[in-house]
Amino acid sequence: RVRTRSLCRGGYGIRTDRVAWISCHLQMKTPKPLSLLYPDTLTTLGDHIRKVRLDRNLSQAETASLIGVTTDTVTNWELGRNQPYVAQMPAIYAFLGYIPDKVENPSLGEQLRHWRYRKGLQQKQVAKFIGIDAQTMKRVEEEGKYFAKTREKVERFLQEQASS
Repeated sequence: RVRTRSLCRGGYGIRTDRVAWISCHLQMKTPKPLSLLYPDTLTTLGDHIRKVRLDRNLSQAETASLIGVTTDTVTNWELGRNQPYVAQMPAIYAFLGYIPDKVENPSLGEQLRHWRYRKGLQQKQVAKFIGIDAQTMKRVEEEGKYFAKTREKVERFLQEQASS
């Protein structure tokens, strides 16, 4: 028998002819790696929903109940199969805690769309509030094409909403 000093525990041990594995009890602390499901880039609304869901350690079912939709709906959003209805946007924004597609210097159409999404209203409904037809509303939001009179109405409407 040979007495040897253990490197790991600082004590002495008795050695026989048997081979022994030296085992140290190391403990390394590192941050938990991100899930493979975690989105690389946040390009779609579904990516934002998945990121926040994983950050909060929630299941799709728990997320669905918080937003007020089915589990399949959340799955479809996250996989990019479909987009939420406008009426669901206020609940989604509340769940996220932010507006995902906020732009630094939004155009008039982008400002109008953001306001409409926050309120969960259809284009027809907002067009009626402003005093323009639904097709003009669509052109303002999507194409940025409108006459000066339409621009004045939209700007006045957005200013009224901001002050109220």
